Amino acid sequence: MPQSAIQIDALAPARGNRLSYLCRMQEQIIEKDIHVLCARAASFPDGIMSAFRLLEKLDPEYCKRDFYGLSRGDMSGGIVYWACVRSSTPEENHPALESRVIKEGTYACVEVTNFRKNTSLIGEAFRGLLKHPRLDPQGYCVEIYGASSVSCMVRLL
Repeated sequence: MPQSAIQIDALAPARGNRLSYLCRMQEQIIEKDIHVLCARAASFPDGIMSAFRLLEKLDPEYCKRDFYGLSRGDMSGGIVYWACVRSSTPEENHPALESRVIKEGTYACVEVTNFRKNTSLIGEAFRGLLKHPRLDPQGYCVEIYGASSVSCMVRLL
């Protein structure tokens, strides 16, 4: 897979000075559509954790599934964010949640490790990814959460 690097600048959490990270951007393929159930955050970024807590509260079984974040710009220049959990089937639904699809295809990806120590790195990763020349303007910014890392991805044309 082709790789390149992007510069990520962020504030060091305790010191207030800027840190600079060089992250490897690579292409990743999602081979099949991923169906997700989503709770829309009331605001961005402040409402993100509440949206994830809502998922956990609605069905404790969701905690055993893969978690995702989806976001995109809105007409007013703001950002709309959805906390998501993988659907058990494409037909699964919940009356309090929205159904969305992470489309199959090629994505530019940056993995952010230890993101809980400095969540601003996620935003910085997306600022770099959104400059990709093959960016799909209709796609989402996609976060795929692991135990201590998050893969930040944008779909490519």
